[in-house]
Amino acid sequence: MMKRKEGSTHHSWVQRLSFLRAVMSTLFANPTEGIDRLRNRAALWRDRRRDHSPLGYEPDPAWDSKLHAALSLPWPCADHAGFEHLWSVLEDSLSSDLELGWGHDADFALAQAAWCLIRHLRPERVVETGVARGITSRVVLEAMKLDAKGHLWSIDLPPMREGWRQQAGLAVPKTLRGQWTLLRGSSKRLLPSVAARVGTLDMFIHDSLHTSSNMTFELETAWSILRPGGALLVDDIGLNAAFASFVRNRGVNRWVVAKHRDKADLFGVAIKE
Repeated sequence: MMKRKEGSTHHSWVQRLSFLRAVMSTLFANPTEGIDRLRNRAALWRDRRRDHSPLGYEPDPAWDSKLHAALSLPWPCADHAGFEHLWSVLEDSLSSDLELGWGHDADFALAQAAWCLIRHLRPERVVETGVARGITSRVVLEAMKLDAKGHLWSIDLPPMREGWRQQAGLAVPKTLRGQWTLLRGSSKRLLPSVAARVGTLDMFIHDSLHTSSNMTFELETAWSILRPGGALLVDDIGLNAAFASFVRNRGVNRWVVAKHRDKADLFGVAIKE
């Protein structure tokens, strides 16, 4: 049996102690947020103990073409140039030690899918979970602005690491914040009330806690109020079987699995009939 390295064990305990100190500090400053973080950590621990079966995803290298076909639209897309320009602007404006597209930021391909869905669905009501620096939020809001309509509700429990926490929502400028409602907390606690407030949903984006139970909860909640023709955009689906189980159990016929451009995971899109 291979022994775990002593240095690795020590590093793991240092991370845990650092997390606990940060949570205790948060509990004193904001008890509700502290409880959200403890619940999320417990959910992650439970998820890692499960024996996940192989997912069997086959990402489509031509996912962008397949997505447009699912929307009954031609490819290449006339709106794609607008996204590439926006991504270039983001890369220039967010230069820092946090490289765009890595860590908690949206990957290029995920952001592209969000842009295309917004431009083609012309939604009035979009809900997003997980914000970090707000790359996806910015992409959604910029795409909405072109039609001068639509509102985005975002639910976020910012990352604990200092660099990410200090830059939470940084990518969204003041000029776009009139179309944006940002709510701080876990989706488990806040999503039901947001869903009740929104009523009918045109599009939902999951990029928060990627446990099987949380992803299933979010997808089921959003699907229950999603209009026919509306879409779910789900990041990091390769971490568990939640998305695969959802499309199978719901009998979803129009769905796409794609690979991130710069990361090692997958995202999925499901469109309601």
